[in-house]
Amino acid sequence: MTQTTKSGVLVYRVLPFPKLIVKVTHGLIHGGVAVCIIIGLIAVIKFHNTYSLSSLYSLHSWIGLATVIGFGLQFAVGLTTFNSLVPAQYRTLVLPFHRFSGIAIFGLAVVACLTGLQKNVVYDMANDNSKHLCKEWNGSVCLTKWKYSEKSPEGTVVNCLGLAICLAVAVVVFVATRADWKQTKPTDAAGKVGEMISPVGRN
Repeated sequence: MTQTTKSGVLVYRVLPFPKLIVKVTHGLIHGGVAVCIIIGLIAVIKFHNTYSLSSLYSLHSWIGLATVIGFGLQFAVGLTTFNSLVPAQYRTLVLPFHRFSGIAIFGLAVVACLTGLQKNVVYDMANDNSKHLCKEWNGSVCLTKWKYSEKSPEGTVVNCLGLAICLAVAVVVFVATRADWKQTKPTDAAGKVGEMISPVGRN
């Protein structure tokens, strides 16, 4: 969800195509996010039910739920507001809030991802008996397991992945806030094929 949401945020800054094409791309990307969310929720519920795990008790799960709800509302508002059937004045009024909430939901998705990585690696280190977590073997018996505080290989991979996500967020924020890449006037939701969006301004 984080990567596809990031792409949805950036299409209005980096695609040098007519506005209508950019709008459709923006909508399709977020439609893909919605599909990923549904698949992810089904997988999580099935996994928790299969192993009789508790649900919605951690900070990660609360942030994740808030992200899903926020995205659903944002997606619904986008579909019902930014189309040619809605008066331009109303679209112009809603647009700043739509932009802000989109970036805020992207931020929530990133936080949910980072807290999920941290939660899972700590849980695995404490409770999982998988072979890759074993530090010392005696034949086929694991004598000692890696601890997260010992800079284990799995913990190092998770930490590097977390840093990579943070770097990607920094790039997104940089591109999304570049004043010279911003459109000079509000976008018409109906789209005009003759008007182009360029990474260096309007052609």
